[in-house]
Amino acid sequence: MLKPCSSRRFVLTALASIALAGEAGAAIVVDQAHESPFGTTFTLPNSDLTWQQGVTPGVSGLLSSVDLRFFGEGTIDFFVNLGAPWQTDANDYQVSLSVSAGWNNIDVSSASISLGSGDLFTIGLTGTGSSPSFTGSINSSYDGGTLFRNSSEHLSGNADINFRTYVDVPAVPVPAAVWLFGTALAGLFAFAGRRPRLSAWFKSPVNGI
Repeated sequence: MLKPCSSRRFVLTALASIALAGEAGAAIVVDQAHESPFGTTFTLPNSDLTWQQGVTPGVSGLLSSVDLRFFGEGTIDFFVNLGAPWQTDANDYQVSLSVSAGWNNIDVSSASISLGSGDLFTIGLTGTGSSPSFTGSINSSYDGGTLFRNSSEHLSGNADINFRTYVDVPAVPVPAAVWLFGTALAGLFAFAGRRPRLSAWFKSPVNGI
């Protein structure tokens, strides 16, 4: 059994830890993914061909990055746009970049794209004349969006590219009830620790008792 002084120290240390934390920290999580084994490739021969993949977030937060898998190396034009495909308005993020064979991570955090759980957004690729093919699958199991090729659903909406999306989930404040409970608990232990000293004071001969 803990002595009163030790008990108080334990409680106050725990409360101090909560106070320093303040809130549950933000975290970057893998949200949506279609990582099926290699099934087929989709080509990007030139700028006349654009692919757009619909994605439905499962969590709310800021889009941090996107993984895509390529079947070779070259350069691509990549973009992100809020809303379901087919998108024709100004992109919320776009970049031309070099990619290599295999999975490539594309950092989009600078765009501060805010996503709501269940709200569709689009990831897209356009050829540059030196673009590699990218991978995906037919008879896809991903049901959070549809793949479009130049404004039309590809294979009647029965195909998807390989991708992973990463979302920066915001920090969650510690509930007020935790603070109230902790304060009350600390007060209880502090009072319990003073009781022996108060009793000793009243029994002291110096006080005539």
